[in-house]
Amino acid sequence: MIGKLLYKYRNVTAVIIGVIIFAFVLPTLAPIMAQTQNVCDEKIKQAEQKFYDGLFDDAIALLNSCLKEGGVTKQDRARAHELLAKVYLGKDYQEQAENAIRKLLDLVPSYAPNPDKDTPTYVALVEKVRAQQPHEKEEPQATDEQKNDKAWYENTWVIVGAGVAVVGVVVAVLLLSKKEEKKQPPTVYPD
Repeated sequence: MIGKLLYKYRNVTAVIIGVIIFAFVLPTLAPIMAQTQNVCDEKIKQAEQKFYDGLFDDAIALLNSCLKEGGVTKQDRARAHELLAKVYLGKDYQEQAENAIRKLLDLVPSYAPNPDKDTPTYVALVEKVRAQQPHEKEEPQATDEQKNDKAWYENTWVIVGAGVAVVGVVVAVLLLSKKEEKKQPPTVYPD
């Protein structure tokens, strides 16, 4: 009887086991995947310190390695390009600084430098690059994907909750089907 029951529900059992494994494995993988973001954030902080210490080449190397990593958030990319432009200006690399500002403005079109904090040279360069860019009459509306610009692992609680809900539904279906089996008269199988 148990053999026939397991045979009948083998696919459901596999789904339950898969969901349970998924629910336990995913939260352990999320911190590993989030490390990329933390590593890049740490590199930007280190690059900023190198910039203030006058170690421009070290800062450039850190920022470029951060930008080459996968899974870097839009905010971190923007911060890296902003600092990269400032570092290039510190080295008097005008063209590279302009390129970094173009990339920054592509990421954050409404970006504005802080005249109280930023150098007049940097503020003027941002305005120069902004003036060179083609003006759009109307800013495009953010798509749903852009509005939810979070990495999938930042929403793990939703995934785990959905997994638990699926397991609950599967268990409920199994329990209901067992009750229905008990109501039916026993079937006699010939030997």
